[in-house]
Amino acid sequence: MNQKREFTTFKRNSFAGMENAPEDSEFVIFGVPYDLRSAGRRSILEAPQAIRRASMDLESISHRFLVDYDFLKISDIGDITGFNFDFVKKEIYNTVKGIEELHSIPVMLGGEHTVTWPAVKCLEPDLLIILDAHLDMRDEYMGEKECNATFVRRLVEEVEKLNVMHIGSRSYSQEEITYLENKEYDIIPLKNSQLSKSTDEIKKIIQNFESVYVSIDLDVLDPAFMSEVGNPEPEGMTPTQLFELFHIFRDTTIKGVDIVELSPTLHSHPSHHVAAKTVYEFLSSITRDENAKVETKLDFLK
Repeated sequence: MNQKREFTTFKRNSFAGMENAPEDSEFVIFGVPYDLRSAGRRSILEAPQAIRRASMDLESISHRFLVDYDFLKISDIGDITGFNFDFVKKEIYNTVKGIEELHSIPVMLGGEHTVTWPAVKCLEPDLLIILDAHLDMRDEYMGEKECNATFVRRLVEEVEKLNVMHIGSRSYSQEEITYLENKEYDIIPLKNSQLSKSTDEIKKIIQNFESVYVSIDLDVLDPAFMSEVGNPEPEGMTPTQLFELFHIFRDTTIKGVDIVELSPTLHSHPSHHVAAKTVYEFLSSITRDENAKVETKLDFLK
């Protein structure tokens, strides 16, 4: 058993009602309801709580990965709160470091996409995989050098050896296109509702790296399924396409994950349930806990 550790987070309702201690958990969830630099709707700060509420409404079996959500060892330590971005970055860094020291996987619920930056900087993965409609590689946006439209550029400037794979993009600026001409990132766009590379091709690339951090901007999904995001972009993935893609992570060492940019405008909305399902399905795809696996002889679940 790992040594008990205290976190400087504000305790909220727990994801899925889980009350496990962080030191006894495979996954440690925390929220970052931060929204001072986002470029779209200004309700992203409500996202962690909306995801937590929706997590209580879903059935517990992943038919895709044959995992029972109720048996996942999850701890929810609450939220990091603050208005000053430098303070929030420091708190994210320290929280992620503490979770890593427990040999658990940090699961961050954003919040604007900028919150990915300190988590990746802390964990130092070999590969950052971003699922997002937008590249977020501008040098500056609306006078901001540090915002959700620029954070990838800032991050790779600070972590020069960081490899980046970007999946699901379909919205670009001329500045980003020019910037990428001199870079060697794996950009896998969404064209005609299909990714430009197959799942097998993507998995072969991932296998070249020892550790991975995954950042899921929910606007990678089509607004028909995920309308409550900061910057909706048409022609996105379906939830089924996204969840099936999670198969690529099954034999991968995942250092951390975040799910960001939900922007609730209502107390309850189907988008919130899709967001909660995204958390569940991703964790189901990577869990190493055999006790969470479902054994069945039913043909329709095979």
